[in-house]
Amino acid sequence: MYINRIDAGKILLEEILKRGLATSLSFVFAIPRGGIEVAYPIAEGIGKRIVPVVVHKIPSSINEEFAIGAISVFGDITLTRLYHFKNMKVTINQYFKVIYFKT
Repeated sequence: MYINRIDAGKILLEEILKRGLATSLSFVFAIPRGGIEVAYPIAEGIGKRIVPVVVHKIPSSINEEFAIGAISVFGDITLTRLYHFKNMKVTINQYFKVIYFKT
């Protein structure tokens, strides 16, 4: 368990440094609402910029806290693998775009 998100970022930074991954990173991507706080110690530790990735969660019709995917501000959609195994239909009409998915 982590003390907070910044603590989680520090622990993740240690792992990145231990594995020698810092040199291959150009940016540290982070999703707002929690990810920026995790990314901050990493970006500081390796001297890279944080690039926020803005997405909107696509909630399940059964439980809105459960995400079946995400949509970017550009309209790109990523669905979770679990979604593809369910016989569900999702309608997304945010961002002036309507998309239908059927499995």
